[in-house]
Amino acid sequence: MFPPRRVLRSIRWLLASVVLVVLILLSGLLFFGNGSRPAPVSVINRKHDDHSLIIQVTESPNGPANPVSNKSDLRPIIGSKSSIFGPANPVSSESDLRPVVGSKLSIGPAIPVSNRNDRRPVIGSKMSLHVHEAALEHTIKKPLSECPKLENIPGLVEDRPMNLMSGLPMDELERFFFPGHPELIREIVSISNHDLPGLRGAGVHTPEGSSSAGSVHLIDGLSPRAVQNGDYRYLPGGHWRPADCIPRWKVAIVVPYRNRTIQLSLFLRYMIPFLQKQRLEFAIYIVNQANNNAFNRGMLLNVGYLEALKFTQWDCFIFHDVDHLPQSEFNYYGCVDLPRHFISGADNRNYRVPYSTSFGGVNGFTTAQFRQINGLGNVYQGWCCEDDDLELRTRMAGLKKPRRLGKVGYYKAISLNHDKIKTRLGELEKANRQFLRKAQSRFKTDGLNNLMYKLPQLELHTLYTNISVDIQPMK
Repeated sequence: MFPPRRVLRSIRWLLASVVLVVLILLSGLLFFGNGSRPAPVSVINRKHDDHSLIIQVTESPNGPANPVSNKSDLRPIIGSKSSIFGPANPVSSESDLRPVVGSKLSIGPAIPVSNRNDRRPVIGSKMSLHVHEAALEHTIKKPLSECPKLENIPGLVEDRPMNLMSGLPMDELERFFFPGHPELIREIVSISNHDLPGLRGAGVHTPEGSSSAGSVHLIDGLSPRAVQNGDYRYLPGGHWRPADCIPRWKVAIVVPYRNRTIQLSLFLRYMIPFLQKQRLEFAIYIVNQANNNAFNRGMLLNVGYLEALKFTQWDCFIFHDVDHLPQSEFNYYGCVDLPRHFISGADNRNYRVPYSTSFGGVNGFTTAQFRQINGLGNVYQGWCCEDDDLELRTRMAGLKKPRRLGKVGYYKAISLNHDKIKTRLGELEKANRQFLRKAQSRFKTDGLNNLMYKLPQLELHTLYTNISVDIQPMK
């Protein structure tokens, strides 16, 4: 005898419910077994004053999806969705070249957290990145302190070893300063050079100290190309800023130049690490005389001063011959005790200055002091007298000019391939000495305030900014 139809119907409903529950359980196991969990949220919020970084990271329980060179280094891999600069290469902590602008990660200034705490997500992994304008709950604020004073910087040496017998090709220098990633830097520099004309005007510099290039600093347009390189923030054109502390000084190094390729290579090789060890913000401007006229060092330095100020507001300027290198890392290039003659002696002169009022080779001024003395004289051509004129201007302005004493002011002179353009040196020197005799009555009218020159050709290089200018004699 069969059960009633009502009982059969109840049994069927019961079996269907059991099957449904089993299917739901199986689906849940498959879903969570495959690791399909909601992606955690990682937040980076950077303040825009270059002084602090707020960062919050929530890690995926499954770890990053892409390999990194350091187990604790979870920053974006170059070549991922966060980068347009080439294939994905791991970034080691020793050559930290992550792009800071131009990707989802690159909001605000290039200020890294320390390697041990640097847990930012790998773009493309199961860790997602969201940028917000306001500070978030449970964030870690890492304010930057001021860079140490010279006497508190460890590891400085009094007589640094330098091999000045031969220079390095520029590509080797780039590999030296950007180990593993020179191609990335070259591409960033190339892109920046492409954008540079749009940041500048066209015209002729006027004696009033202005030009049609406008008052906006060029560095503002280059900042989106900032790259982290070790403990420095790098900008195309060789502008370096400490990333782990607030620099005490912004120093422009201005170098008059023509046909000194080997000296320039050696200068860059040894000056950049020297300035970095002193924890300065700095850039090197090579002012190239782009003609075969007699070399005019004073006029080139005046041009370099005015053009460098179009990049940013520098605290001070150091006017530096390309063939002199400081031996002691205690020879401080910060903007203190200025004006100053940095050289107490060079090896090619048995570590003595040629005469007591000597002021040539390497000297420094604050930005205001150099304008106060009206820069250098523009009339001196060839070799002679522009540095003596500078010393006289400094003295007439009532400015003291201390000199480094003893070994701290020792320099090495690079004597290799010292090419000179053949000129009437005897006649030019005679004319220069005539100008020097009248320097006292002329310094207020000959210098920055009467300087005329065509807009120079600016070219950003990996390690320096080249300023090529076709200057003409002035009388």
